[in-house]
Amino acid sequence: MNENIRNIFGTTGFTEMSEVQKQAIPAILDGKSLFIQAKTGAGKTYAYLVPSVACVDPQSNDTQVLIIAPTRELAVQIGESADRICPHFNVHPVVCIGGLDIDRQINALRHRPHIVIGTPGRLNDLLQQDRIKLNQLRMIIMDEADQIITTGQKEEVHTLLTHVPSGIQMVALSATSHEEVMQFLPDNTEKLILHENRINERIDVRYVITENRQEILLHLLQHLPVTTAIVFTNYKEDANQISELLQNNSILSSAFSSYFEEKKRLAIIIVCPYQHLVEQWVEDIELFNMDPVIGYSASKQKHWKQRLEDDIYDFNLGIIDSFCFVTTNATYSTKFVSDLMG
Repeated sequence: MNENIRNIFGTTGFTEMSEVQKQAIPAILDGKSLFIQAKTGAGKTYAYLVPSVACVDPQSNDTQVLIIAPTRELAVQIGESADRICPHFNVHPVVCIGGLDIDRQINALRHRPHIVIGTPGRLNDLLQQDRIKLNQLRMIIMDEADQIITTGQKEEVHTLLTHVPSGIQMVALSATSHEEVMQFLPDNTEKLILHENRINERIDVRYVITENRQEILLHLLQHLPVTTAIVFTNYKEDANQISELLQNNSILSSAFSSYFEEKKRLAIIIVCPYQHLVEQWVEDIELFNMDPVIGYSASKQKHWKQRLEDDIYDFNLGIIDSFCFVTTNATYSTKFVSDLMG
C-alpha cells in the first residue's frame, strides 16, 4: 500500500483493511473494472471511496467520479463517508438526491465537485437541465447495484451511461449475485466474490411462539432493559399499526417504510437512534446500536432474510446483542432461527 493510499485510509477511522478492501483497492487503482460481491458490513464503501479519492486530480475543476446509489438514504450515507476523507485531500464531493431542494443541489454543482454521489432519478433530472457534466468522468461506481435493478431504475442508469466517455472504468458492488448487473459493465470486467464465514458470538437469538403478538411485543419493550430497539414487519400497514400501539402505551416510536415521502424518511433516520423504530423491511437503514431487534412476523421473502443475516453478523461492529422473533408460525420460525445460527 503506497503512502498516498495509506494516508487516505488513515482518515477513515479504521486501523486495518477488511478483505474486500485489500483486494479491491489495488485492482481499482490499476484501472480495472470490477464486479464486487460481498456481504453487508464487509467494508465495501471504503473499498471504492479510498481509490476514488486517490484517482482524483484536485487541481482540475471537472467531475471525475460518479457514484450511483439506489436510495436517497444510501447516497446520504456514502456522502457522509466521503466527507470524512475528501477534505483532507482537497477533493470536493456533492450529494444529489430526490426529495430535497434541487436548487441547493444545482448551486452546489456550480462549485464543480470532483465526486458526485446521487440517485438515478435526480442525476438524470440534473443531466437534462445541463447542470451536471459527465464528459470528463474517469470512473463510475454503482453501489448496491442489485437494488438498482430490483427497484426498477435500470433504464435511468442506462440513460446516464450514454453521456459518459466510452471505455470508462466501472465498479459495481452488490451483496447478492445478479446477472442483469453485468449488462452495465464492460466485457473485460473482473469479478471479485467474497463470502466471509462470520459468526458474531455476542448475539443471542431467541423466538417466541404466541397467538397474541401485540401483547408479547408490548411486554418485551416494557420489561426488557433497552433504550433503543427496532421492530421489523412485513407490511407498511403493520408498521403504522404497531407504532400507534406503542405510542398509545407511552413508548416513543416511529413507523418507517420505503413508501413514505423522502423528507419524512430522512427525518426519521436522523432521530431514530433515540426512539423505538418500527420498520417495514427495507434497504434504507443500518442496524447500528439497536438492542434488541424484533421480527414481528415470519416472512419467507428472501431479500429481508438475507438482510437480517448480513446485518446481525456484521463482523466489525457487533451491531446488536439480541434478536427476538415473535411469531405465530412455529415451524417456519424454528427453521429461520436455526438457519441464522448455522
